[in-house]
Amino acid sequence: MGTHVRDHSAGRCSEAQARLLCYLLGPFSAGIFLHFPPYGNIWSIRFHAFHSALMTAVWGLAWGLLRLLEQVCPLFLSMLARQLRFAMNVSFLLVWAALLITAYEGSRCAIIPYVHCLAVRLARRSERHARA
Repeated sequence: MGTHVRDHSAGRCSEAQARLLCYLLGPFSAGIFLHFPPYGNIWSIRFHAFHSALMTAVWGLAWGLLRLLEQVCPLFLSMLARQLRFAMNVSFLLVWAALLITAYEGSRCAIIPYVHCLAVRLARRSERHARA
């Protein structure tokens, strides 16, 4: 009888695919990749997972504030807030596309420097937990 070698990498994403998928559903896919040990132990995947969650949070906060402004402001300012929200959504799609490309290539894109630095800090801080 021959021995069968099991390929443990079968069915797993490559590191580039995992980084890309961190941005797919925002904090949901980021949380999935942070939770599972084969991916959560890799620093670049942790960074992109945290970066995805933080960028989604920034977009959600800005969208919510503009939506609130629409509701409480007079007509002219309300229309301006609506147009700003539309421009922000289009900009976010372009930023999201840039993040997808850079994540797949294995590099980092610091669109909002504070968010980038915070993602680096969170990825480094969680490194201790990933090793355990």
